[in-house]
Amino acid sequence: MAKSLAFGEKANQLRFMPTFEHELFFYFLLMSPSYQLAHKLKRKKILKGIEIPKDFDKVKKTYELIGDIYSATFEDWWQGGGYKLFEYQTKVKKLAISVDLSKPQIETLKEIQATIKNAYDSNKNLKSNQKISFVKNKLHYSSLNDRKNFLINKAVANFKLGKEVEHWRVAVKSRVLSKWIEGLTFDSKPTQENLKARVALGELSSKLLKEGWFLSENAARLDFPSCQPNSNAMPFDFIQLKDVMFNYGALEIKMLERYKGQPDLLIRDQYLLNIKRHFRKKRRIEKVVDKAVDEAVTKALKKEKEEQVKLAQRHFSSSRR
Repeated sequence: MAKSLAFGEKANQLRFMPTFEHELFFYFLLMSPSYQLAHKLKRKKILKGIEIPKDFDKVKKTYELIGDIYSATFEDWWQGGGYKLFEYQTKVKKLAISVDLSKPQIETLKEIQATIKNAYDSNKNLKSNQKISFVKNKLHYSSLNDRKNFLINKAVANFKLGKEVEHWRVAVKSRVLSKWIEGLTFDSKPTQENLKARVALGELSSKLLKEGWFLSENAARLDFPSCQPNSNAMPFDFIQLKDVMFNYGALEIKMLERYKGQPDLLIRDQYLLNIKRHFRKKRRIEKVVDKAVDEAVTKALKKEKEEQVKLAQRHFSSSRR
């Protein structure tokens, strides 16, 4: 019997090879204050002084669909059934059908008809079966990862130092994609020489913080990846985020211990290798672009200065006449 390449095989490949977008979705959901509120309410915790978002029904629906993500790593969650939430996100457009000519023609035609009918029926039922689909936009993995790392590092740094850490230091710690981090370290002392870099990183950090917040809160409403402002977003709690991430780190250690004797069963090492290669290539390209821009600006400024000198010389010569 002929088979569609989209049936079965796609779900199987997706199960064992998630994309980085799936993992980022999981992380931003972990960080979402709204999703954690849904988790606490589901566990019948009594909460005082909490203002429920107006669109909290959306968050509750997300929680009903995905459930408790605080007691498992992404790896365990995915292999334990998380992959099922992302199956069949696109319609079957083409069928590859092999025909067994040794069978009677009537029987073969019936099989082909049945295969085509199954494909059309599957496309019709796609909407009702589909559970989670990501927003198609220009947000890149590296941009999402920068925002994720910034939020986590901000929470951890605040806790370790026992105070509100300057945003530029967190940006340096997170190694965000910016030329301004060059020459700075987390422990750098503020000086007149690094003032421009600190100001630039501070402005970038404010943007990362706000967009990371909206990414997490929008993820709780199954609108991911999206940095669009959300008036119903709950305030970020870095103490709570620190607790969540410390707990996640403990779960990771236990998971790696379980896989110690069978490292080949870990799926993340397989897809993260491709991600790392992509990030390294992207960073190299951005450094080349930054260098080219700097050189072009320097050249333009030099030319402008030369023109000003020439103009001044002509003015001086004419005035002496």
